[in-house]
Amino acid sequence: MVHFDRINQAGGVAMLWDDSVIVNVRHVDFFFIDIDITLPGVETWRFTGFYGHPETGQRHVSWDLLRSLLSSISEKWLVMSDFNEIISLDEKSGGPLRNFGQMQAFRDALSDCNLEDLGAVGGPFTWSNSRTKERLDRGLGSPSWRGLFSYSRVIHLPPSQSDHIPLLLEVKSEPPTQNRRRRRFRFEEIWTSHSQFPQAVEEAWGQPQLGNPMLQVCRKIKDTGAQLLSWDRAVFGHRKEELETTRKQLHDLLQRPFDAIDQPEKLRLSNKLNELLSIDETFWRQRSRAIWLREGDRNSSFFHKRATNRRRRNTIKGLRDCNGE
Repeated sequence: MVHFDRINQAGGVAMLWDDSVIVNVRHVDFFFIDIDITLPGVETWRFTGFYGHPETGQRHVSWDLLRSLLSSISEKWLVMSDFNEIISLDEKSGGPLRNFGQMQAFRDALSDCNLEDLGAVGGPFTWSNSRTKERLDRGLGSPSWRGLFSYSRVIHLPPSQSDHIPLLLEVKSEPPTQNRRRRRFRFEEIWTSHSQFPQAVEEAWGQPQLGNPMLQVCRKIKDTGAQLLSWDRAVFGHRKEELETTRKQLHDLLQRPFDAIDQPEKLRLSNKLNELLSIDETFWRQRSRAIWLREGDRNSSFFHKRATNRRRRNTIKGLRDCNGE
């Protein structure tokens, strides 16, 4: 990981990666992080996480900085993040019109650097406040980078607590594939966060049983587990669908033209999304056993990978007899 700490409440950039890639850090600055990336079986390419100056009057400094980072027109170069600027008026809804010269200065910088907008899937806007919505975040690629990773795309992910929508860059030179997995039953930690859970346990355990005391206890344990499983299907069975539905509703709301009447609904969906994300984090944290990562990181994919790695280590792939067969 490399980072440049914020100054007071402004700025601050960071870049993290895992062991599947080789990273060479070129330079770290308040407004950008510049690295070289080497993927297995793929030639090295350049990635720059760039932050455009938040003050309009200083935006030209950012474009001059971007020009200074250009080393070769033929370089495989990707620039991505929050540029704090739009390219055209159709990337803005609500609020005052953007100055044409301001947008043209951004377009000129991209042209000088031989960078083209990669486009995006998932809606036209990436940032919003109580008055306007704009597309301030984007991915930009050089012709040689886009030629190398021709199946790549930028995805506008569903929003969370930030006023910016996160971007996901899928770096693909071939069409992506999907994997499936099966879910195992177990006692779920998320049950204990539900207000009806104590009542569900009490009602299940309170059912009368026949036989001697030990047999009654065994039957109570078995029946309570079965009833909790039924209760789980009724209460949490559509957890994933509810999360995706809420994300889509909030995402669609944020992509509509600005209207003050939408703000209460936006707040309601944001609060509901945060609750569902907390449940999802708990779900995957239990499977990963990454208890050392306590609070605040709602990266469910991290916990999913931890759980998948543990399942792979625990899998018996075969048996051998004393003859080695």
